[in-house]
Amino acid sequence: MLQHTLLNGKQDDCLIHRPNPPEPIVIESIFPLEAYEMLRNASPQGELNEAGAIRKELGLLHKDVDRHGTRVENLDRQFTQAAKDVSEIRISADKAGRRARRLDSFDFEELAPDEREKVVPLTKPEG
Repeated sequence: MLQHTLLNGKQDDCLIHRPNPPEPIVIESIFPLEAYEMLRNASPQGELNEAGAIRKELGLLHKDVDRHGTRVENLDRQFTQAAKDVSEIRISADKAGRRARRLDSFDFEELAPDEREKVVPLTKPEG
């Protein structure tokens, strides 16, 4: 069966159903069927050992790939949060800029009489 989705949600390249061993065998492109056949047909102990070493390295490689994927997801979350923070900073800067422009063009002499009551009086610093 080609491109089978496993219970953990990952997808293999090929799944072989065999009576012995009872579980299906997952074949990945990095561990092709030819390598499995060599492992199955190996008779000298040396070949059985080199095959075990390959299997061990393959397991470590899968862990590395999983770890890499997790780190990419974490970095993506951080970039998404940073983009949101930058957007919020821009909104604040725009508001502050509009307020500064209003104050810059504000003519204090043209206050309507009812607005003068709302002005907060300033006091001269003592000294």
